[in-house]
Amino acid sequence: MITGGQKPKRNQPCPCGSELKYKHCHGDVVKTADARDAMNRRMAELIIEEKIKRGLLDPADLDMGAEPESNLIIKP
Repeated sequence: MITGGQKPKRNQPCPCGSELKYKHCHGDVVKTADARDAMNRRMAELIIEEKIKRGLLDPADLDMGAEPESNLIIKP
């Protein structure tokens, strides 16, 4: 069992409650970073969709081949 402030060992259950070993859950730095990147990309897409709905962004101004984050920058 993990008490406050201690980092779990690789083969212990992950403290997030996923029932996975720490090494396969939050201990996997690459997987955690990939999940964070995917979340940030989706958040940027949602912001763009909301700006289009509110008329704050013209879909014609979007670069459809670019990453969604780059479309958040308002072009003059």
